[in-house]
Amino acid sequence: MTGGGEGLRGRRVLSEPETWRMIRRLILTAFLFAFLATGAVAQFGLPRIPVPLPGRGQPQPWFATGLADAVTDVPFLDAYEPGCFTPVAEMPPGPQGGYLLGPGAYSLWSQSY
Repeated sequence: MTGGGEGLRGRRVLSEPETWRMIRRLILTAFLFAFLATGAVAQFGLPRIPVPLPGRGQPQPWFATGLADAVTDVPFLDAYEPGCFTPVAEMPPGPQGGYLLGPGAYSLWSQSY
């Protein structure tokens, strides 16, 4: 049955132009969702909307804590005594030029410039 008449159980049957219009809307919606959900938004950008934040007008310190607040004690490691250190250079090389390390203690001699 074509046209805008009644179909089975009283449901409206869509005509062919209406069906294509719905398909186009679905494709456009899917494209828009894919555009917004991927990195395309980062590349092309969206308009910036100013959002008021509480306390925005008052200067805030960059860090809320300092070195005086740092926790430097790790008591559960005080009694840790590794049996021996394995040189990292003796470990198998990884696929990207690094080393494949498993559990254990390692030693590494390096130089930085």
